[in-house]
Formats: sequence, C-alpha cells, structure tokens
Amino acid sequence: MSATSGGLMRRLAHRLLFVAAAPRSAETRIAGTDEQFVITALLNAVDADHSLKLTKVLLDEVGPALAARKTDWNIESVVVQRGVTGSRPIVFFFELTRTYRVAAWLCRIAGTAQPPPFHITLCPLFEAMIELRFSAPPPPEVIAGVHAILDAPEAFEPPVLLGSGLQVRVYDGDSTSEIAKRVSICFLVRRPPGVTREACQDYWRHQHAHLALENMQYLRLTRYRQVHTMAVPLPGLDDTFDGVVYAEKRSFLQLFLDLLKPDTARFNSTVVVDECHFTDSTPVTLMHRLAVW
Repeated sequence: MSATSGGLMRRLAHRLLFVAAAPRSAETRIAGTDEQFVITALLNAVDADHSLKLTKVLLDEVGPALAARKTDWNIESVVVQRGVTGSRPIVFFFELTRTYRVAAWLCRIAGTAQPPPFHITLCPLFEAMIELRFSAPPPPEVIAGVHAILDAPEAFEPPVLLGSGLQVRVYDGDSTSEIAKRVSICFLVRRPPGVTREACQDYWRHQHAHLALENMQYLRLTRYRQVHTMAVPLPGLDDTFDGVVYAEKRSFLQLFLDLLKPDTARFNSTVVVDECHFTDSTPVTLMHRLAVW
C-alpha cells in the first residue's frame, strides 16, 4: 500500500470512528456559571430490601426532613433523584466502551496518537443523589446535620458528600419536554494521578465543555451541567471525586434510540479520548428527578 493510499485509509477510518469538532465560533458560548454552594449526596441502599423501599424513604422521610430545615440552614432548594429502573445494561455499555483498550484500539485504526493510559472501572451504581443548594457556605454543624438526616432512616450506606462552590451551565436547550420523563446521565469525575484538581477542572470546564458544545447535534441534550468539587472541601465533606456531570436527555427512550446511532458512537469515541486529559475513572449512573423542595 502506497503512502498516499495509506493516508487516505487513515483519514477515512478517522471520519468513521470520530467526529471532527467544528471550528470554535462566537455562537459557541458557555451558558453561564453559578457560584452558590452546593452539596451533592451520593447514596446507596444498605441492602436489597432497602433498595426496593428507597423511593419511599427519599420522598416520605429524607426529602421532607431536609426541606424542613431550609430556613434554619439557608437551603435554597433540595433536588432528589433516583436511579432509573432497568438502566444497568445501558450503564454497562457506557462503562464497557469507555476503556483505555477500546480508545487505544480506535486511535491505532485511525492512525492518530494514542491517549495516555487511563483506568475506568466497572463501578457499582449510586442508587440516589440529593443536591442541596445553599445561599451561603454551610458551617460544620449544618453539614453534620445533613449527615444525621441521611443516617436517620438507617437505609443508606455511609453517603459520599461533595461540596461545590462553582457550577458551570454548559448548555441549556430550554426544553419543553416533561420534566418527569427526563433522564440525567451522571458522570463522576476523578482526575488521573499526577494531575492537580485545578488543572483537571480547568480542562473540563473549558476545552472539554467546548468540544461538547461544538458537537451538540450528536448529543441531543436538553441540558449539560458541571458541578466542580471545592479545591479544599469543608470539614465533613468528601474529596472522593473532582466533580459531577449532569447530561440530561429528554427521555429514557430517546437515550436508548440515540445510542443505536453511528454518530453517537463516533462522538462517544471522541469524548473518551478527550477525557483522558482530566479524568481516568468516571463512574456512570442514570438518574431521574423524583421531587424538588
């Protein structure tokens, strides 16, 4: 095979396997940022029996208990989300295709530089997420109070609580679709060894966010939001992850149908290779909103 034909084959392979980001333009702009303090609670049930009752516990006990402290604790809103029933096969697909072996293999076929090694494990799902938005950073006694409310039903494993002082609204499609039907693809960002949190979040907020915006026709999202973990968490908060991604789809059916499209696979390959710059362990879960107080 001549060098010319080999180059053509590599370019063709690249077009089939990856999307090419459109040139950045004045129209491609981040929707905005919020600097309110947010606590994200990541929850798993203690056992299968409590897992079956988790929605009732969230709606009847935990959510109302947090809402009752809104004035005392300066809470602006409480958003309760529950894992989507039957979503495990789709989550497994996301995890299976977001591996270094797959990314390196695709890059070899396309004749492009392989990403540095990364490791995305097949992680257990978080079964529920609660987002608490505060009007001011909470003192330690409020954080302890949140822990106490989550411990009270004895339904959860010890929760992971992430504190954020910056949330980036990357995209908002102003969708009119029914909120109850929407589903969020939630990614938990964990930076690679040797990468600082500042560098991780800077790349994620700017280069990676623009990659998503420039190719939003493939994503077909209603909203895309980043929640950045604090550089130094407050006492009582965790340092497990560097942030949370909320990529919202109009419905579970739309998500499933979009996964069957070749362009979705091409964009997924593009994103995985780009993610190696700021994360090497990104557990995925699908969530839908239960209630807002």
